[in-house]
Amino acid sequence: YVEDVALVSLSFQHDEWTLDPDGHSDPQAAVTVPAAIMATGARNCLLEKCEVARTGQYGIWLAEGCVGNAIRQCRLFDLGAGGIRIGTAYRPKDEGRAAAHNLVDNNHLFDGGRVFAAGVGVWVAQSHHNTISHNEIHDFRYSGMSIGWNWNDAKNSCHHNTIVRNHVHHVMNGHLNDGGAIYTLGTSPGSIIRENLFHDVWPYNHIGWGIYLDATTNGYLVEKNIVYHTLTGGLMKHNGGHNNTIRNNVFALTAKQML
Repeated sequence: YVEDVALVSLSFQHDEWTLDPDGHSDPQAAVTVPAAIMATGARNCLLEKCEVARTGQYGIWLAEGCVGNAIRQCRLFDLGAGGIRIGTAYRPKDEGRAAAHNLVDNNHLFDGGRVFAAGVGVWVAQSHHNTISHNEIHDFRYSGMSIGWNWNDAKNSCHHNTIVRNHVHHVMNGHLNDGGAIYTLGTSPGSIIRENLFHDVWPYNHIGWGIYLDATTNGYLVEKNIVYHTLTGGLMKHNGGHNNTIRNNVFALTAKQML
């Protein structure tokens, strides 16, 4: 492992990733696109007050085995894909190799999806006990946040993630369909979406939710969020979602429906 390394007040810029002549395709969220800063097996490391900009791919990726790290007060913008990724699209061979207990706090992520439009602001998959808090995310061409990577009730490594007090707004922006300010998938016991402000989710022409609990999402507590100015509605929970607690939220000013 690489442990106890701090990167503070550094600027990382002009990292390109050349698109193959035949193009590039992913199932969702530009999931195979790498990042300008990539970590595997990082423990108790810190990125603080750093800048990642003008990259042709994602900004920062804490991949397999990254535990106890913090990304704080960073600014990520002019991104080819998305902003920050935690975990992997595949389930690790054993739970000890899963990314876990990481903190993404008080960052500003904006102006993404410039090369790969499906990149999201913050992506978490096959990873647990992470906290995503106090971030501002805006001007991405797909979803602001994407949590989980199972389209069914199968057991996976995504659980006990806390999404709290984030401000996500002006995402999708007429480019792609079928997304939201926050988009979730699969089984995720002990996970929380609380006290976030989500607004201005406008897809190309179809399906743009505030809180999008897709594909049998279950195990979430969704409370005290404010959601407004979306195309489709404030909350989607009827595509197989179950065993979620949804309480004390405000859903308002949607173009089509509330729920």
